[in-house]
Amino acid sequence: MSDVQNLEYSDEASATRYVFFKERQDINIFIEDQNKEYQYEAIFKQLLPNYNFGAIFASGGKPAMKKMFEEFGAFDVDNPTHPNIYIVDGDFDRIIFSTDMVNHPNYIYLDAYNIENYLIDENSCVRFACGKLRKCEEETRNTIKFNEWKDKIVSQAKELFLVYCYLKSYYPQIKNVNNSPYMFLDAKTGFEREGAFDDYKNTLATEYNIDIVQEQAKITELRNIYVSLYGSDFLNLICGKFLLTSLFTYLFTKGIKKANQQEFEWWLINNINISRLSFLVEAINTAIERQEAGVAI
Repeated sequence: MSDVQNLEYSDEASATRYVFFKERQDINIFIEDQNKEYQYEAIFKQLLPNYNFGAIFASGGKPAMKKMFEEFGAFDVDNPTHPNIYIVDGDFDRIIFSTDMVNHPNYIYLDAYNIENYLIDENSCVRFACGKLRKCEEETRNTIKFNEWKDKIVSQAKELFLVYCYLKSYYPQIKNVNNSPYMFLDAKTGFEREGAFDDYKNTLATEYNIDIVQEQAKITELRNIYVSLYGSDFLNLICGKFLLTSLFTYLFTKGIKKANQQEFEWWLINNINISRLSFLVEAINTAIERQEAGVAI
């Protein structure tokens, strides 16, 4: 579409940016998170070095993303060889909303909860820590014990996020994943704060009359669906932003004190392990190949 006034769903700013940039780049990439376009740009320039794009378009959420897909479609009608690629968070969709997921090669769901999950990589973390600790790689790796942290926090947090998944399915009006990570995490260690999960379950019981013990059959069913999709590793279930907060706090206990979390995340973004996102690159390339062959709808 070339006429901004004809764009029905998106706000004027998003529509204007799309109209302005769509003919200037090889692909148009849409994401959910507003104000994080610069982060996704840094990631996608590492993933797709052979494609030119000067702008990332943020929808502001999954419902808005679906509307943008309905509006803009799989490609720019004025330039059919310029595909529109929509990247959406995995969230809990495959577990509880699988029938509502958009089925189109240009509309790509992340395997993990969100893009931040893919920033959590041992080698990238070790390289960051080397500069802060002023130690060589092997010594740094032995100091931070990344896998010990990951195994412990995933083991601790999976039950919380299964409850969040349950709430999203049966009580979507109740705030869940957007709770502060420190409602659960100890601000000194990065691991579970003693009694935090029990406190949360008590809150659900007193404020919403939800007895998590009585709801275990439903939660177990959600767990089984997750395992059937992903296996026994629950990393994809847990919000990446939660995990990053845990990891940064944990690194503080290992002597990495002259840093802030924003700096740490920006390092991880610019040193992302692109092999972990190979499925995304393959999906994007497939969508582009279909587009060039005139197959995409």
